[in-house]
Amino acid sequence: MPTAQKMTEQEIFKTFATKLVEQLQAATPKASGKTAQAIGYTLTGSGIEITAPEHLMALVTGRGPSKGKGGSLYKGILQWVKTKGLLPKEKNMTQESLAFVITRKIHQEGTLLYRKGGNNNSLLSNLVRHTDITPLMDQLAAHYTQQFTQQLTN
Repeated sequence: MPTAQKMTEQEIFKTFATKLVEQLQAATPKASGKTAQAIGYTLTGSGIEITAPEHLMALVTGRGPSKGKGGSLYKGILQWVKTKGLLPKEKNMTQESLAFVITRKIHQEGTLLYRKGGNNNSLLSNLVRHTDITPLMDQLAAHYTQQFTQQLTN
């Protein structure tokens, strides 16, 4: 971020959003990396909108018991098992069977994170570092102060 020149409001929002998305992507647990890659932002008329897959919050709060509909959880678990290279302990069990057992357990009881209270602070707690945000907030404050001063004098 340039410190010698003044940034526009949109440049400040864009810089903030870029830093936030980068930090969120880095903090997101990775198997295939698709969740982290799907995190992004959009500049709106009044600020920024951070976008992320709906299931991202399950990495923070866990996933409670549910009813399997459509097999999307199984497909995700199977991909995770294969990406991580997880092998069942039982010799006759396939990765597909392992994914099925894991999926069934989640549907019945929720994820372990959920059962432990669903508080994965490591994902979001250090997301926005004070040192990254303070200069941006100072720039934004200066921008609005200048804008306000100009309006008062006109």
